[in-house]
Amino acid sequence: MTIGRPITADEVTSIVIETGSAFTRAGFSGEYSPKFMLPTAYGKDREDKYYFGETALNEPVPGKEVYSPLTDGCIQDWNAISKFWRYIYEDRFKLDPREWPFVTTEQIWNPPENKKRSLEVAFEDLQVPIFSLLKAPLCATYESGRPTGLVIDVGASVASVTPVVEGNVMARSAYHSRFAGDFINLHIVNHLEKQRGIKITPTYQVQRKSVTETGEPANPVYRTFPEPMTASYDTYQIGRVLTEFKESTSQVAEAPFDLNTVHMQRLGARPFEFPTGYNLSFGPERFTTTEPLFKPSLFPIDDIPAEALSNAQGISQLVNGALSRVISSSSQSTTPGLAEANIKALLSNIIITGGTSLMQGFVNRIEYEIAQYYPTYGLTFTVAQNASERKSTTWTGASILASLGNFGQEQSWVTKQEYDEYGADLAEKRFK
Repeated sequence: MTIGRPITADEVTSIVIETGSAFTRAGFSGEYSPKFMLPTAYGKDREDKYYFGETALNEPVPGKEVYSPLTDGCIQDWNAISKFWRYIYEDRFKLDPREWPFVTTEQIWNPPENKKRSLEVAFEDLQVPIFSLLKAPLCATYESGRPTGLVIDVGASVASVTPVVEGNVMARSAYHSRFAGDFINLHIVNHLEKQRGIKITPTYQVQRKSVTETGEPANPVYRTFPEPMTASYDTYQIGRVLTEFKESTSQVAEAPFDLNTVHMQRLGARPFEFPTGYNLSFGPERFTTTEPLFKPSLFPIDDIPAEALSNAQGISQLVNGALSRVISSSSQSTTPGLAEANIKALLSNIIITGGTSLMQGFVNRIEYEIAQYYPTYGLTFTVAQNASERKSTTWTGASILASLGNFGQEQSWVTKQEYDEYGADLAEKRFK
């Protein structure tokens, strides 16, 4: 991890929560790593009991549905989020939210209404004394230790590319897409089920399994339940298996992958054991199932309407689009050479973050793709090699920001007194 300056304790320590599409990270400001990482999804049973945290969420309970409170990387289910944040404060930290300032993050396309709702939840539901809402790409640059950087964030449900220049998030130059990690999961399950004939059994259904030879049928002992689990619970559990496959077996080719030209023996094979004990080695499909991340329109799939894919942009198009907008906006300045200087600075600090970016070969492929558009520039990457650190890049940056001595002096906070006086409309002015 690259930190630009030592983290110093401010007058007040805050609770920092980053609510991502797949996982939420929570910890104290001024620390390098979050104290807790837990699923953002939650369960709710027939009696309207909520299930938060990995153990409770994954427990098979008849009638329990599983939901995500986020859509397109932004919070939609505010009732659930209010309960979730309270759960983090009271059940995980064992703290009273009324006594601890609250810092959280947002995507740059977060709508104004969401900013207001975040204030309402913070001050009316949790009754925190102070609240701050930080832009995720800015946090990533603070973690890198430099004020300028091109933030490429590829998570479960969203991929985004955001230029940050001298601490200013260039929102109008940013791009984002819903074709990210979950999109890869769809291609993986499509290949496994339709081309390999492998039905994915969730882990919770298996009571006991035995070791089998590669490719031989498995003979597991299945658990029995008084009634089947809900479809949403099953879908979530299958998604966990697909994510494990993606993280342990999938690989990104360093250049566009073409089965007709690649030497098969150079690909190698990688084994994967399914929850039933069935295991198989995978070769070319490790690459073919990740290629849609870069050209989604070329890989139609039944689960997504053709019109949604026709204009879909891959990671390389997002990067080029963002940098092209930087050039366009910088060219309108009266400062000579500003566009050239900005592009050079951005490409000298390319920040890679998000769980999907951990696939082997991803960073090398990004380097290849950017070089096709900008062959004369030197490319420098800021990439945490440790998986937990890369997944926590945004959280760590938020922790750094919240601990800086001048943070409160820059009107980055809203106090309970200000909220009581001006209301939720203050969010649009304070958190532009």
